[in-house]
Amino acid sequence: MSDIELLRAVCKELLLEQTSEQLQELLSFLYAVVDEDEEEVRQRLPEICGRYPSLKKFQGTRATSKPSMQRKGGSRGVMGNRHDPLERGWMPGGKPRQV
Repeated sequence: MSDIELLRAVCKELLLEQTSEQLQELLSFLYAVVDEDEEEVRQRLPEICGRYPSLKKFQGTRATSKPSMQRKGGSRGVMGNRHDPLERGWMPGGKPRQV
């Protein structure tokens, strides 16, 4: 499983939550994933997976290991995407971004 898949699954759970306490918990975990806080993600993932069955597939996967959180080619991290047109210099509407 990739970090992006984990982020999408957590965001999906965020949209379904009803209480502010559960939203706070998921947002806090989401920040740990985005900030590449490997220790916190590894520590909290089993608890989060226990509460949210849709996240169980990420328990014990590469999404919690350091190699998947550190991409080749720099420190782009979880959100880096070489296929993202915005990162290649294009703005929405197909116009080149002024650099």
